[in-house]
Amino acid sequence: APGHTEETVTVDATCTEDGLIKTTCTVCGEVISEEIITATGHDFGDWVVTKEPAINSAGEETRYCKNCDAYETQEIAGIDLKLNRIHMTTDGDNITFTSYVNAHNIAFYTTTKSGSDVLVTTDGTPIGKTRAGDRYVVYYKDWKNAGEKCETTLTVDGKTYNLSIVFESRELDSDDFVVYEKYTDARVDNENKIITLIAPVGSKELSFNQISKQYEEFVYTLSSDENVTYSKAAGETYGKYTISVNEATTLTKKIIVNDGRYCEKEYTLKVIFKDVQEIDYIRTIRSDLSIEIDENGEEYISVNLQSGKTAAGIYKELLGDEIESYTLTLENGVILDRADAYVAYVSQNTSDVYGVIEFTMADGTTKSYKIVFNLGLGEPSEEVPEIDIVNELKLIRGTASLSEDGKTVVITLESGKTATGVYTETKSGYTVKIETENGTFASRTDAYVAYVSQNSENVEGTMTVTLNDGTTAEYAVIYDLGK
Repeated sequence: APGHTEETVTVDATCTEDGLIKTTCTVCGEVISEEIITATGHDFGDWVVTKEPAINSAGEETRYCKNCDAYETQEIAGIDLKLNRIHMTTDGDNITFTSYVNAHNIAFYTTTKSGSDVLVTTDGTPIGKTRAGDRYVVYYKDWKNAGEKCETTLTVDGKTYNLSIVFESRELDSDDFVVYEKYTDARVDNENKIITLIAPVGSKELSFNQISKQYEEFVYTLSSDENVTYSKAAGETYGKYTISVNEATTLTKKIIVNDGRYCEKEYTLKVIFKDVQEIDYIRTIRSDLSIEIDENGEEYISVNLQSGKTAAGIYKELLGDEIESYTLTLENGVILDRADAYVAYVSQNTSDVYGVIEFTMADGTTKSYKIVFNLGLGEPSEEVPEIDIVNELKLIRGTASLSEDGKTVVITLESGKTATGVYTETKSGYTVKIETENGTFASRTDAYVAYVSQNSENVEGTMTVTLNDGTTAEYAVIYDLGK
């Protein structure tokens, strides 16, 4: 036999697949030998940063195989700033620090969580440092004095960002009081700066936390006296106020919200304690009773017309023995004074009916409330008396005109004059009163006179004209000084 004619073929190994050395006979095709060449595996180079880490954003690094197209990536941790009372947002190279609501101050550390230095340009800004030098601090009062803005730069790990700092606020709400006594009614009137706390009937004590539910959004300061005590647990920053009385009464106190802090405001605190809920002793006619709070924080009784009914009333005879009797005095509208009840008919009135109800208690004391027969007609209209105001006013070196809507009187300085004004009495003997929103009037008792030299802009305000019968008409007023 002639023997095999050998041929060897080599397939090189790759990074991921084995190679092969194979010898076969070219005559008969027999495989004479095979040798596996083990895959080499990847030979990666050094890691290369392909995306720089940034504040609030992770980076990325990549390494490539020297022998093929394979590569690997891994995350580089983002730059984590250490922040106190700050919400942070980023937009590219722009960073905004927004304070927690009503925060007194904010702070951020001079190093990141990984130990990198945080460098901030503080010159000309309200940004300072703590005594230890480990934090940057911005106080609301300094931020406000700087024009309520702070714009600077922040550099970390060689990258510089634009930094803006903003303090945020919101108004007080009834839910911001953490009151211990269940069923306490808390009400807040921010327009008139009145806080009303109505204790449960029969309670002689009421307690609330010094801070609001949310972290230091609102801090309350109330002076201690015979009715108010302050207590604080050891190690705690804030405590609670307890208000106590010996009898049913209404206490009125001054309370400071955020004393010396952002959004500091002074409110009147009214705390109402009751032994008797007077409306529980009143029988109604086609109506329901409720105790409401007006814009001044005062309680009033509302007699609410039931749906589909044409009249609402209250009986004169009371339930129980706590209240002896009551009297009703009207301020407007028509009430049918029946032998057994007071009844207000929708058909006889053009508005809800307002008045005062005075209770005589069994012990001889009296209590008075405002009362409203709520007929769904709204408040009484306040008709403005018709006045020819332009010709009625007595003027000083000026002319008067009235806006098309009849709501604004314009007093125009005569050419070449240095002042113009309005006398406090009109031609018909009506009284004129002007309150300014800006500017200065000369010191006179008979007239409201504005001098050009004393004002940098036109003077604006409110003019009230009182007629001889006591009715009033109100206008906006503008002194046109040519400014």
